[in-house]
Amino acid sequence: MIPEPSKKYPLKSDEQIAWILAHPAMSPWLKQALRTARERDPNAVLNDLEVLRHVMNSKISDCMR
Repeated sequence: MIPEPSKKYPLKSDEQIAWILAHPAMSPWLKQALRTARERDPNAVLNDLEVLRHVMNSKISDCMR
């Protein structure tokens, strides 16, 4: 289980992002994705997330066979 750095349950998205960025156990990949996503159009981010989810679900399914 990953310990929480400062707040127990951040409620707002900006607080959640700050929590993840401050957490030493979170991956650099995730942190960079969040930094980049904060500055993009939210609809474009959602579209990219859907593509990523689809591709990674397929990749993971292939690896588990």
